[in-house]
Amino acid sequence: MVWVGIAYGSILILLGLGGWFGSGRASLTALIPCGFGLPVVVLAGLAATQTEQAQGFMIVVLVITALGFLGNIRGLIKLKTMLSGGTVDRPQAVIAQSVMGILSLVILIILGTGVGTFARV
Repeated sequence: MVWVGIAYGSILILLGLGGWFGSGRASLTALIPCGFGLPVVVLAGLAATQTEQAQGFMIVVLVITALGFLGNIRGLIKLKTMLSGGTVDRPQAVIAQSVMGILSLVILIILGTGVGTFARV
């Protein structure tokens, strides 16, 4: 399960950097996924190396993942508006929020089902 956390955090970092550079570095808020991804990578990496404390580290990763999903529910709602033909402010941001929200939900389910196996790589 540790590798899931490392992969998830890495994808969030790439999403944040891609959004920031893709928008012409116009807004620092595009880097918000990096603010979630970096601690997830660090904590999952610690869980991989410190097996006696792995479960604690991965529970914190689980909490960060839940916050990543909850914080992006508005983006998912706006995505529904976009897909039904409506207009939204900052469509690139809506797409990035939706990607982070959906990815966070998937990872939350994966990590949530493996709570007892966090110590295994």
